[in-house]
Order: sequence, then C-alpha cells, then structure tokens
Amino acid sequence: MVERKQTECLVCRFDAEPGEPARTVARALLEGLGRGRCSRSLVDLAAEGVPTRFYADLDSLAEASLKELGL
Repeated sequence: MVERKQTECLVCRFDAEPGEPARTVARALLEGLGRGRCSRSLVDLAAEGVPTRFYADLDSLAEASLKELGL
C-alpha cells in the first residue's frame, strides 16, 4: 500500500504466508484502498492467493512500489 501526503509517501509491507488467509486480507485491502493505491503484487495476491513479487527488505519494496505506481 502506498499513502501519499503532498510530497511524502508511505509504503506499507503486507507480510503473510501465501494462501487463503492472506488472499482474504489482500482482497479487503484492495477493496478498501482501491487498485490505484495497491501494488501489482498485492492485486495478484488478492486474485490468485500468491504474490507475484517478493522483497528482501523494506527499502527495495519501497523503491519498487513507488516506481511501479509512477511516484
């Protein structure tokens, strides 16, 4: 999830094991936040139950998420 306030952005990591519980939470996040504020990986997790991207640390997640969302 990416939250943008003027010139600042907040990237949040959804850390869960793939499967139905993660898929349920991902669907709720996607519905509540909207597709435009969610990464492609979270959208895929909501649809398929498995994220399409994995990140070793928060810095690489933040960098990739901001680039993906055009921020």
